[in-house]
Formats: sequence, C-alpha cells, structure tokens
Amino acid sequence: MKKTLLILCLVSIMVLGTAGLAFAKDTKFGPPIINDDAGTVSKGTLEWGTGVAQTWDSSFYTTSIITALTYGITDHLEAYVAPCVLSAVWGDDLHNSPADPRYAALVGAYGNHGAVHQEFTDIWVGTKYQFLEEKGNIPAVAAKLRLKIPGKSDSKNLTTGELDEDITLCATKGFGKSLGPFPKLQVDANLGYRQIGNPDNRVYADEVRYGASVMYPFFFSGFSLKEAPWKGFLLVGELVGRTNSSRSTHIVINENILDAYLGIKQFITPLFYYKLGLGNRISDDSPDYLGYLGVVYYFHL
Repeated sequence: MKKTLLILCLVSIMVLGTAGLAFAKDTKFGPPIINDDAGTVSKGTLEWGTGVAQTWDSSFYTTSIITALTYGITDHLEAYVAPCVLSAVWGDDLHNSPADPRYAALVGAYGNHGAVHQEFTDIWVGTKYQFLEEKGNIPAVAAKLRLKIPGKSDSKNLTTGELDEDITLCATKGFGKSLGPFPKLQVDANLGYRQIGNPDNRVYADEVRYGASVMYPFFFSGFSLKEAPWKGFLLVGELVGRTNSSRSTHIVINENILDAYLGIKQFITPLFYYKLGLGNRISDDSPDYLGYLGVVYYFHL
C-alpha cells in the first residue's frame, strides 16, 4: 500500500510540474555537501555529478561512488537517475566489533582476516518539484521522491537487495546581503522518510532522515551577477541524521546516527564546481570518520 501511494505521489508531482502551477528559481548557492537544497535544475539543462563518500571505522571502512544525471523538465521540476557502486573493505578486528550480522557473516565466510567487496549495487531514480519559491521571509520549498532499484541481493551485505522508497522535503532560505543578489549565508533543511525493503533476514527498519546545512561565502571577486558565484569559496557546516522509525524483532543496524561535516564548495567556472567535506559520525559505535569529494558540471542542451 505504501509503495502504491508513493508512486501515485510521484506521478502527481510530475503532472503538476508539467502543468506549470508554480514558477520556481534556483537557490543562490545550490546544494551543500550531503544534504539537498530546494532548487531545481533549469529547464533544458543536464547536470552531471559524481561523488565519493568514505567512512573509516576502528574495524572497517567503506567507500561509496555515485554518479547522477539530472535533467530540468521545467524550471521547477527535475528528474534524475543515479547508479551507485559500493566498495566495502573490512578490517582485521572483526571479532571485536559490535554484534552486527554483517560482521558475523563476514567472519563466517572469511575468518578473522577481513574481506573486500566491490560491485555495482543499486540505481536511484526520482524527481524533485519546487512548489514554493523564496520570497521575503518565506523559504523555497521542494518535495523530492526517490525509488531505489536493487541491482544485487543482500548476500554481500552491501545493499538490502530490495526496493526502497524515499520522500523528502527540502527548504532553503538566504539571510542578509553579500554581493549583489547573493545572501551572507544560506540555510538548508531536509526532512524525509525512507521505507526500506526487508530481505529474508530482516535486519533493516524504516528510517526518518533529517539534516541542516549552513553555507557562508568568502573571497568572492570578479564574477558576473548574472552567473553563479565563483572565484570564491563557500564554507559549509552540515548535520545529517537518521533514526529508525520502528523496531524489529531481529537486530537493527545503526539505530541512531548523526553525521557532522565541515567543508568547502568552490565554483571553478559558472558551470563547474567541486565540494569537499570531512566529518565525524556520532553513533553507538563512535568514533567513525567521514570524507566526501564531489564534482558537478552543467550542460545546456
């Protein structure tokens, strides 16, 4: 039933967006590092982005590589597809790790010497519709719907092997005046719910996801006010969290997690930028250290 409702919402948003009931704008500084903003890709523009996320734990580390293609259907509606390659490199201290079925499965298969898994896992497809533009004290607000199409089973513990659905509200607000139309800082907030498909062992629970980001510009110079801010940096502070919305009779992995990032974002040209962040994960198994590097390029079709 939930899957049917989410698909109906997805279709409804696309129909409303095509009907042109709203006229939305891009946000001034675009998305932060991990969270999303309420902006959408302009009509007829293709956005290509690639990101690499790294997590270091005392017992193992993981690497996620995601490439996303996003196309602006209208000025306030975009659609995208994002395949993911996830590499999990497991360390030697598996027996001293928390009671987690992933560790038990790997120890049983590989002993206490760790294991390396690299494979194509899932494809995310979705759409984002900005139904409210920023004006005065009113923030820009967008709704984002995503479906995860599994590419592999959960046999290697890199993915659930099931269909996931995700709905997220994104809000963006600029504060103060900097150069021309650009604010002194931009604040982004995300709130979403992810229904996770459960494989036979049922070790996953649905998640409530949330996040907040602040971006502050500095060293801006020599850019046209008709273009994106460039020849400068954006300082980014970010919190990204998730918590389980239900409890299972079986063990549940990562019940409550809060990631804190500090990073920078820089436009090399008005159509190309990179973003870099380092962080720490607050969880039952802290400390975990985080890293992210992403690049984005825009093509006008």
